[in-house]
Amino acid sequence: MKPYSFGKTERLCGQERVKRLYSEGRRMTVFPLRVTYRLEPRCSLAANSGSDKSAPILPQVLLWAPKSLFRHATDRNRLRRQLREAYRLSAQPLRQACAEKTLCAEIAINYMSKEKLPFEQILSSMAAVVQRIAQQIQKSEIINQNSDK
Repeated sequence: MKPYSFGKTERLCGQERVKRLYSEGRRMTVFPLRVTYRLEPRCSLAANSGSDKSAPILPQVLLWAPKSLFRHATDRNRLRRQLREAYRLSAQPLRQACAEKTLCAEIAINYMSKEKLPFEQILSSMAAVVQRIAQQIQKSEIINQNSDK
């Protein structure tokens, strides 16, 4: 996989998984981003997505710009594009941490500022978020259970 890509396998999909993320996940705020994340052993998420065991472990991300703050679809689309680009440029430490610990991360990133901020500020906030989640993954003690029977 290319180091600066953001493919379909990295996008968080499914209503049940999103509900579980928001109900069980941990939260943090790095202005202008509000982040909810959840860590799981590889086997449980791989079974849900139907991927094979040799596939690389990638964090799955949901990016959200709320309609309550930005009424025009063009504004929301622009913010989502900026969030995607910022994540794509700063996601490498998170991918490495997931691969080292064999953990999957589900992450929801919400834009919470009422103003459209410059891309540089979004990028620096995203880099800080990625670093903090990567540190949590490195500290985590979730045991990867092998289900090879």
